[in-house]
Amino acid sequence: MKHLLTFSLSLLLAVTFTACSEENEPEATDPKTTLLVNKDWRATADVSVTTTSAGATTTVDNYAALQACGKDDFIRFNDNGELEINEGPSKCAAADPQSAKGSWSWNADRTVITFTEPCLCPNFPSTLSGPADLTSSTMTVKQTSTSNGATTVRTVTYGSI
Repeated sequence: MKHLLTFSLSLLLAVTFTACSEENEPEATDPKTTLLVNKDWRATADVSVTTTSAGATTTVDNYAALQACGKDDFIRFNDNGELEINEGPSKCAAADPQSAKGSWSWNADRTVITFTEPCLCPNFPSTLSGPADLTSSTMTVKQTSTSNGATTVRTVTYGSI
């Protein structure tokens, strides 16, 4: 009986310590998040294509319309769901802050990214959300919106720097 009690107590302690050590192991980060976080991303293209209900299309190169001081801005996605947008080496207005914080998240299957950035370019909404194609050096996000019967697909491409 004494051996059974000792064995049971030993087994209970072993299970307890094993369970504790498993709980303390860090959770593995998914591959897409690993590609995205802890590096700087700069927009390299930004094109909007609007199609009316009649089928007419208009294409606008938003990136070409940016001033040089806006083309050097970059975004850093952190693994805690925060992002930081930085004005880069040149600021468009001396009084503008050098950087500001926003947030980002994936949908459940990591196919759609949504990020809200402090709006440093007033002509665009501060939230970009859509399917994301992501490699270690490029990210392309397509956002679709509808207004007054017209559908606009905005495609923004970022390169890691």
